[in-house]
Amino acid sequence: MSAYRSHLVYCLAALLQFSSACKADATYLQPDSVYLGDVTELVIEYDNSIPSLYSLDSSALEADFEIIDRKSRIFRLDDTGEANEVIHRMQWRLQLLPRKIGKLSVPALYFSDKSTPPLTLEVAPVPPSLQSSHRVFVEMKADTLTPYLGQQTQIGMQLYSNTPLSNGRMFEPQTGDALVHRQLGEKIFSASSNGQDFEVTQRGIALFPRSPGKLRLTPASYRGRIGNAANSNQAGSENTGRSILRRSQPLELEVRNPPAEFSGRFWLPARRIELSQSWNESGKLLRVGDSLDWTLTIVAHGLPAESLPQNLLAMESGRFRVYADQARRINRFEGSQIVGRLEQRFAVIANQPGEIALPAPVLKWWDVVSDSEKRVQLEGKTFTFIEAVAPAGTRTELERGTVVGWITGLFSGQGAGLRILWSILLLAVLLVLIKLLPSRIAAIVNPLLQRRRLSLRLKRSCLSNDAAATRAALLEWGRARWPRQAIGGLAQIDRQLGSCELSAQLKSLDAALYSRRQGDWSGEQLWRQISALQRSPVTGAQARNNDLPRLYPASSSGIRFNQRPAIYR
Repeated sequence: MSAYRSHLVYCLAALLQFSSACKADATYLQPDSVYLGDVTELVIEYDNSIPSLYSLDSSALEADFEIIDRKSRIFRLDDTGEANEVIHRMQWRLQLLPRKIGKLSVPALYFSDKSTPPLTLEVAPVPPSLQSSHRVFVEMKADTLTPYLGQQTQIGMQLYSNTPLSNGRMFEPQTGDALVHRQLGEKIFSASSNGQDFEVTQRGIALFPRSPGKLRLTPASYRGRIGNAANSNQAGSENTGRSILRRSQPLELEVRNPPAEFSGRFWLPARRIELSQSWNESGKLLRVGDSLDWTLTIVAHGLPAESLPQNLLAMESGRFRVYADQARRINRFEGSQIVGRLEQRFAVIANQPGEIALPAPVLKWWDVVSDSEKRVQLEGKTFTFIEAVAPAGTRTELERGTVVGWITGLFSGQGAGLRILWSILLLAVLLVLIKLLPSRIAAIVNPLLQRRRLSLRLKRSCLSNDAAATRAALLEWGRARWPRQAIGGLAQIDRQLGSCELSAQLKSLDAALYSRRQGDWSGEQLWRQISALQRSPVTGAQARNNDLPRLYPASSSGIRFNQRPAIYR
């Protein structure tokens, strides 16, 4: 019997020791008594030689508490004992909001094979003396509860307080499927409510629903300290610092589809939309192959720049082409209203002489103020492009001046009669030549002048780092240099040049044309390569290349057939 008792005592002692080892080293509430609506913090600390932070099961708290924040960390403590052991402290901090009044039990929580002791929290109603002197509440309002799809809905959040606050932060609502633009800064002003004076902190967001139907917004909230910022474990004194959480009422929006009577191509619900255009011709003479810059700007009041359509003027014709550049989008606020701006540049290049009539840009939108369809339209414009050759009148005047000077010299000095006779014969010959040779002279001179003009245009576009204009100028230059070849893209020019350096520059240009950051491309090196090519003499092989395309271009340039060709657009 005595042996049985001794074994029982030993087992009980071992069980108590094991149970003691499985408890957390420190668990406490801070504070352990609060008012309803105030926040308490549950702190759990555990020391161990192994730096391991276990997961904490807090589901048992959800019956009587709302867990509004959770933090955990691990830090090292130096042990000064004889064993010289390093100790690590694991810590959890849970901020709890009581759901009701009374003595609430904080049950044991488990992590790994350990547990926390149960605790008790005293929750009291707010006394009448504090209800009026320490009043803090949050309101949230929308300027419309039935917005259209994509329409700006202004959500205003206001924090009212008649007592000093500290260490606080306002939290915006969760908005679901909507685009949100936050207004910078807050407004602070004074206001009266139910006969009491309050300090009001106001913040706003611009909300743009992205799907029709019901859109639910969670409450906006404020978390901070009220009264004295010092911690206290007792509630019931006006000088006690208290952690609080205040919430507004939730909001529900009914998002409407665009009306059936809207006939526009793009759904743009706004308060006002402005459309403008500008040109860079400045009265200059436009020639075939020149780039005419056309800039279109859309300014929308009540819509973000992301919602504005681009490429409104993208078009092609047998006589001209329009190349669209990357659109620039900018947002700003005018008061509580967002103003979106889209600016896009287009390059108009004509390939035939004559008049080109560009259409009038039209944009239909929906006026949310009058709830009706509106349209904004600009004037169309007509431009005249001429042939890219030198004016015939200039050449004629030059020829006339040379002939007159020569004839005047013939009729001066001795032997004037003989010179007159020879002059008449030479004049007859000149008249015949002038009549027969202009077409042949023009066939020789005009291509030279055209190549010179195209070379200057290519130089300007390269040195201005304009990738789109450089591609257009390069194609025109290639067609003039190799008139018998079907130059339709950068790949044909690459095959004609047969230069590794130029091939690398053409690949860089091709990549820049389809990049979102075209401003990073530099055309200086490309122009240097082409300028050097134009100064070098044309060999017999290059002259033959101007007549017929090579059958195996890869093999003649030293490129193996198993290599992947460059891809050009």
